Amino acid sequence: MDVNLADQSLSLLERELARLRTVVGVDAQNAKRFTALSDKITKAETALTKVLQQIERIRALVEARRAAYAAIFEAIVEEEHELADRYAPIKERIDGAAGSLSNLSFSVRRIVDLERWAAKGESLLDLRTNGPFKGRGELLLSARAGLLPAWATGDAAQAAAALLDFVKANEAALRTHMPENADFRTWARNISDWLYSTDHITVGYGLQYDGVDIEQLSPGTRGLDTSFHRSR
Repeated sequence: MDVNLADQSLSLLERELARLRTVVGVDAQNAKRFTALSDKITKAETALTKVLQQIERIRALVEARRAAYAAIFEAIVEEEHELADRYAPIKERIDGAAGSLSNLSFSVRRIVDLERWAAKGESLLDLRTNGPFKGRGELLLSARAGLLPAWATGDAAQAAAALLDFVKANEAALRTHMPENADFRTWARNISDWLYSTDHITVGYGLQYDGVDIEQLSPGTRGLDTSFHRSR
């Protein structure tokens, strides 16, 4: 409906003008708030993009390290197979021995010094802190359950998968035991180098008598080994 402003009172026009100014002011404030909110959203989206890019880089690095670990472990497995092939004739002769020598056996096997590996890890942790690895020996127990089977008899893929599972399961626990004054970046690098090390895994071969290494037998029992070698 059309309204003739000339017919309205001055006070009514002043009130309407004030109302319109208020509306315009509210709209202006809303516009500023919208602009500020849009800026925050843009900054948040930019930050999120950077975080996602960092996550992808981290994932790529983790995968690259897992692949490198698997490749190193594959070399250990290949060494084990090569030694088994090389000493197959000796194993066949021992397996075919009669009499007391029938208790002898020859094996090529991986030797995992789990205690050494766990001790190295414990040296990087504060074992006084309340947590899963408080006190000596807890890390060894965890490694024996989660890593030893794959390290001792598994293939490269199984060893790499077992280590990745171990890292994921114990990442928070390891951080709990980070020494108080340690530089995080340096500590994390040392932890990573320790976790992915393989110098505690070697390939050995030798004679066993009733499942016991010859070196661990008494001198009298070891004499059987000497008799075997003289009979060859």
